[in-house]
Amino acid sequence: MSKIRMVAATALFALSGAASAEPRTGLTGEQAAIAVCAAVNEYGPARAERSVQDGLGDWIVWVQDKDNDLWLCNASAEGNVYANTLIQGDRLQGRGEEAIALMPVALTSHALPEAEKAERICAVAGRKVGATDIVTTVEDGLGDYLVWLKGSGETFWLCNASAKAQLYVFEPIRAPIHGSPTGAGFLGA
Repeated sequence: MSKIRMVAATALFALSGAASAEPRTGLTGEQAAIAVCAAVNEYGPARAERSVQDGLGDWIVWVQDKDNDLWLCNASAEGNVYANTLIQGDRLQGRGEEAIALMPVALTSHALPEAEKAERICAVAGRKVGATDIVTTVEDGLGDYLVWLKGSGETFWLCNASAKAQLYVFEPIRAPIHGSPTGAGFLGA
């Protein structure tokens, strides 16, 4: 099965409730997020490589699967998983600089000045889906940036991009793909 099909299968498997990846008893905070991210990765055995706070109260856990492919997992301390995405390189295939050339600098937040190009490429992607407000920008733990965007609805968008205008992840984050549908801990709620 291809990795792309496996990503879709993982999401369906998790939504069906068939996955049993609750954090181990006694784990809290970051350790619980790490445990659930390693457990829900269906292309395992998987191991957590690094974790960082996501800027909104939860965790980004970088996971390597059995083939050493890298996954971005967004999870809460309560065991809710909001994203589990295979990183497949620059989704814009080197065209990020061209895309941000048309984006006014004034539309980005400059929370981290070195993250300007990451924010701009995320803002370009966000405009296509109506997510025009940059909520926060944080370092992703691997030398790039997580930019959270929000539009008029309740959906947040997780964008992982580089200071060189490379776009790795751009996904809507709504209810957990694994865990409680109420999303305790979800984006600070």
